[in-house]
Amino acid sequence: MLTHDSYAVQPSRIYIVEEGPNPSTDYFILPLVTRTYATVLRCSWSQLPNVADLHGACVIFIRYVTAAWRTLIEQTKHSLARLIYFMDDDLFDWRAAKGLTWRYRFKLLKRATWQRKWLLKMQPELWVSTPWLQQKYAQYKPCLVLPAPLNPANYCNKLPNHADSANVEIKHSDKVVAKKCNISARDGATDLTKDCVVFYHGTGSHQAEIEWLLPVIEQVLAVNNSISFEIIGNAKTHKLYDHLKRVTVIPQMKWPTYQDFIKQSGRHIGLAPMLDHPFNQARSYTKFFDIHRAGAAGIYAEQGPWRKFIEPSKQGVLVPMRVASWVSAILDLAATQALRASILKAASDTIHELLSEAQIHSFEVKAQRQAPEGRHSDQRNAH
Repeated sequence: MLTHDSYAVQPSRIYIVEEGPNPSTDYFILPLVTRTYATVLRCSWSQLPNVADLHGACVIFIRYVTAAWRTLIEQTKHSLARLIYFMDDDLFDWRAAKGLTWRYRFKLLKRATWQRKWLLKMQPELWVSTPWLQQKYAQYKPCLVLPAPLNPANYCNKLPNHADSANVEIKHSDKVVAKKCNISARDGATDLTKDCVVFYHGTGSHQAEIEWLLPVIEQVLAVNNSISFEIIGNAKTHKLYDHLKRVTVIPQMKWPTYQDFIKQSGRHIGLAPMLDHPFNQARSYTKFFDIHRAGAAGIYAEQGPWRKFIEPSKQGVLVPMRVASWVSAILDLAATQALRASILKAASDTIHELLSEAQIHSFEVKAQRQAPEGRHSDQRNAH
């Protein structure tokens, strides 16, 4: 059972174990741990602390587990204050990844799915990103951790003040954010002289959506020559869209580079399609944050997780996953600048509300809420 009973003194150090800088940590974990009195250290897979340093500490695995860290945890498990495993996709079930690229599926299997047996033995607390994951793995008594918007410095448009992460020590060798992507039009940069720039920024797990959008984009381009598209994808994506002159395919990039890239101005409409796929059932609503960070109005799949706070045509446009519906939605929103401005304003208000809510939730508060019956509410725990 993934129920590490560790309601003790708050640890003085929290180690976040991650492959590298990533949205999972930034959206879900940092908003909690940066409000503690603990020293927070972000460690890559190769950056292992000394055994003595883990005494009384908390270790949080972000999505993946490696052999070196397994060995270290086995040596120090009984001296840890807390051991936590966080996942924001359905990483325990290999069937959920069916249909994704083989390279991505193998990574999930090696670093996550095949670690399930070991994790059960180590008994960490399980943290998950969505109510769907919480319900599926209810037997492990998971804790639900909802995402929070990033620091306003990572936005194209101004947002209300948000607690920063000044007490976080970044230990990655690649901690410096890359410079802005000044790429020529055919090599990857969007031509910002177009009247309306529509973008879809996917990852290796979004290839199905990238392919689904092809007829949508083809039809939009055939009707309106003032619209251009920007897509992040791989070589397969570039080949798929290469015949379309007003589509720019930008190579996939690491998270720090993307944070700098998305802040560049000139984007007007962001797309968030979501197919009925097992892997998508566990998706959270962080695409809403990404689109707003770009200073754009969003068009979203109506059955996606963002529907909990998007009112139709207010904070975004909700559309069924039909090609004709998406074509119409893009054309209508591109032609109505006032509506785009209204959506962006309403989305900003929602971001402000989410930021305010995030500030009242902390590592310690979540621990108190999750404490078993009979515990005193004034005990200081880290959750």
